[in-house]
Amino acid sequence: MIRLAAIALLLCGCGPSPGHSCSGDPDCGDDLVCLKPSGAGNGVCTFAFSEAGARCLSNGDCASGLFCSNDLSGETRMFAGVCQPLQGLDGACSRSANCRPPLVCTGAAQGQLGTCQSGE
Repeated sequence: MIRLAAIALLLCGCGPSPGHSCSGDPDCGDDLVCLKPSGAGNGVCTFAFSEAGARCLSNGDCASGLFCSNDLSGETRMFAGVCQPLQGLDGACSRSANCRPPLVCTGAAQGQLGTCQSGE
């Protein structure tokens, strides 16, 4: 019985978790940041954006200038990818979000990667 109480205390006493309301980063603890629209009073606690080489599930998980590599999987969709730099001219892409602006992804199709090209 004491063990169960100790486990419950540990699980409940971990501080804020993703999705909790916040007004700033200190409200979210050490492992989370407060994500809120510019000018908004409150936001929600979320994980910090990942740096290059970190695991990710979507482009939204990666820091500015990076995209999630699972977007590049052609025939087999991977569950998790890795944050990597946006692609330059002639870089492999599955959509324009993988390319460094103002480049756009051309030639990508179901199961086939395209390349980042000038949008002009």
